Amino acid sequence: MAEYKSSKCIVCEKIFNEDDDIVVCPDCGTPYHRECYIKNGVCINEKLHISNMSWEPDNTPKPASKRICIRCRTENPEDSLYCCRCGMPFNTVQHYGKSSPSESINMMKEDIRPAPLHNDNYAEKDINIPGTTFYINFSDPLCGMNPSEKYDENVNLAELGAYVDSNTHYYLPRFKIMKETKTKISLNMISLLFPEFFFANRKMPFWGLLCMLIKLITILPSIINTFAESGINTGIVGFLGGMFDVRGASFQTLMSLAQILNVIFTLGMSALANHIYFNHCLNKIPLIKKSVPQTHTLPELHRRGGTSVGLLITFILIEFLAVAAYYFAVYLSLAAI
Repeated sequence: MAEYKSSKCIVCEKIFNEDDDIVVCPDCGTPYHRECYIKNGVCINEKLHISNMSWEPDNTPKPASKRICIRCRTENPEDSLYCCRCGMPFNTVQHYGKSSPSESINMMKEDIRPAPLHNDNYAEKDINIPGTTFYINFSDPLCGMNPSEKYDENVNLAELGAYVDSNTHYYLPRFKIMKETKTKISLNMISLLFPEFFFANRKMPFWGLLCMLIKLITILPSIINTFAESGINTGIVGFLGGMFDVRGASFQTLMSLAQILNVIFTLGMSALANHIYFNHCLNKIPLIKKSVPQTHTLPELHRRGGTSVGLLITFILIEFLAVAAYYFAVYLSLAAI
């Protein structure tokens, strides 16, 4: 029976089992279920009879099935729980990315062969580095770059991309430029307007609070000056305005310096926010890697990295309450007049 294992009866096309009653053609050796052979009465494997050949078991090894990651289209072993390249989990809604269900179904219907790193069919963009040019492959969350490329002694590109998680096509090329050129300058428009919200969204609450505090300190002299010029001399506003000689040269100089510092801080955060985030990633990733088994590194980086809507909303509420408190203080002072 061993020689017929995994072979099929050519009449009913069912695989032979251990308990099957099997007969073989005396001329070519083709196996049949006894019932199938009796039903036909003769061997129907005419191809072997014409060629005078003998039946041989089909021992051709079947190709190992693969799991294709829909996010980066990398082939993975069938028993993989996570993509070995980008760390996305299989058998979960998250595996299909952040697209809508209809978009995910359409992606699954596509030919999902692994996407090449550089292909003219994909939108690409030149990134010029002195002596270097590389391309962004927008079909790949790692931008078509080498996932094993080192960005630090303990951090490679796959780990960096897993921790960044969202908007990798913006951050990874800029991180590569920083690594290659040793530059720290990279324009970040969100940080130009709201640095505290940028850092909060990227799970960096310390930097978010620091930015919020510096902004408050640099605009405080202007707020006090506004209180004094409004003529309010009672309540909280009047108390703050009365603490300083707002018409004196010293206070006016302080207010001008504070305004200049506010501009410098705003431009500086816009230029350095990406570098600060890059360093944050390089510092956090090794710590996360030490806390989990190697097989769970990329999924854990995805989980603990990326963005935080909850933290962003918290910072927005803090700033909203601060502005509301300011106007409430003005209202109380006006009511006391």
